[in-house]
Amino acid sequence: MLLASILFAIMGGFAKLLGEHLPALEITFFRNIFGVVFLFTALLHTPTKSRGGKTLLLFFRGFIGFLALLAYFYNMAHIPLGIAVTYNKTAPLFLAFFTWLFLKEKLPKSAIFALILGFVGILLIAKPYGLTLSIPIPDHNTP
Repeated sequence: MLLASILFAIMGGFAKLLGEHLPALEITFFRNIFGVVFLFTALLHTPTKSRGGKTLLLFFRGFIGFLALLAYFYNMAHIPLGIAVTYNKTAPLFLAFFTWLFLKEKLPKSAIFALILGFVGILLIAKPYGLTLSIPIPDHNTP
């Protein structure tokens, strides 16, 4: 897990640097081409054994994943890196909220509290316009 975190941090740094010179679509393409080469190589050595599946759902999942990665690299290029990574880590919050909303899953009170706390934390980090929390510090140097 530590190695994965380090590699994601390195990827984020490179995406931030590349975002100054390349559009997010090109960064996403080159990020995915390495994955395709890796998967193709793995499939050559160990062919799949399963048949069937819902092809349209698989394409839809791939398309949504592509859009998510495109949005991630766009964010990395246009907002501070720490906030972009924070937004990326909000996926479990949205997943829990959408399963409650669309799939009618029951959430225990502790999960509802954690969701509210998580979204408040995001607001505190993101500081959207008009929602700043600051404590005025008196200036003791003035007479």
